[in-house]
Amino acid sequence: MAELTQPIEQLTPTQVKPKEEMVTVSKGLLDSLMKRIEGLERGEVAILDEVERKRKATMRIWDKKLVVGWGKIYDANRENPEKGEKQMFELHLKNKDTIEKVMVEYLHFLREAEKVEVEILRMNREDEITYQGFTTVKEVEGYATRSTGIKVPVKVVVPKYTAIVKLPSGHELSVDVTYLNA
Repeated sequence: MAELTQPIEQLTPTQVKPKEEMVTVSKGLLDSLMKRIEGLERGEVAILDEVERKRKATMRIWDKKLVVGWGKIYDANRENPEKGEKQMFELHLKNKDTIEKVMVEYLHFLREAEKVEVEILRMNREDEITYQGFTTVKEVEGYATRSTGIKVPVKVVVPKYTAIVKLPSGHELSVDVTYLNA
């Protein structure tokens, strides 16, 4: 065997022969690897199928109409709620261009309402701004806080989110996100 006259870091891959050993590879795997190598040599980039990421949600249908909202749940017998009678609530149903309000027994609705899957196309945020009372401006000096006596209104910002959904019929509808997946 010949001796090396230069450091191994300066050798080219053709000057260093690795120890050859035999491995068993199936014909299908070998063909697949060879196609990938040939494609890479031609400059092709393998593009993996991107998973389609559609945001989905569930909505309910009652009386063949889409449920777009509801009111509070209360006992049917408001005068004597200890009786433990039915609980009722008001459903808001989409009826073409109007919203129809109907009274429904709560548990009956949960058991019997159909569910439909909708695609969420986009989300919108709208801030609802209200002013609730007044507060006085404070000054902070070191560890001391003192009131200036200047009154300013208290501004409260409540975000309201709506989703534009695509119904199975293909129509688009704007819905308060509170009523999705309920």
